[in-house]
Amino acid sequence: MTDNDNGKLRYINKDRASPKVDNMSEVVAFGPKELEALKIVNANSDNSVHLKAFRDLRTRLMKLSKRESFSCLVTSVVAGGGTYVAVNLASIIALDKKRTSLLVDANLYQPYADSLLPVSSQVGLTDFLDDESIGVQDILYASAIPRVRVIPAGNNLEGGTEKIHSDRMKLLFDEVRSRYSD
Repeated sequence: MTDNDNGKLRYINKDRASPKVDNMSEVVAFGPKELEALKIVNANSDNSVHLKAFRDLRTRLMKLSKRESFSCLVTSVVAGGGTYVAVNLASIIALDKKRTSLLVDANLYQPYADSLLPVSSQVGLTDFLDDESIGVQDILYASAIPRVRVIPAGNNLEGGTEKIHSDRMKLLFDEVRSRYSD
């Protein structure tokens, strides 16, 4: 991490020549108590039923994708379930030390991803969708969960659902796919 012009911390790639997400520097990871407080299933989790369920889900998704990188949209028909599943699926995928997962927080009504960051994000998804001067590298953060990267919801949540269907959103996913080999 380095200080940027306005004194806030910003993440930098380990290898500036490579835009690959897996080259990003890691930050100090959450400990088991912090993960449990955030209800994030992890290798040391006391909740073995949830750990097994998310590992089974990861295995099935990996099988469907033929062990290649894949995108997975997680949503819920009731409040509260989608974020829990999305965060835990990202965490479980990243337990495999050969994989990195990216969590895009598109829950514009109850954003959650900032709680996974050691410092508050400055810009996120909606900022990227609104401002063409903001690049993907500006909204991509290393989380406090090893090998989990996060794109937070952003600051301009008004009218966000319309923004999700924009050409900039397609550009975001095209660029993310090109950066993610794992």
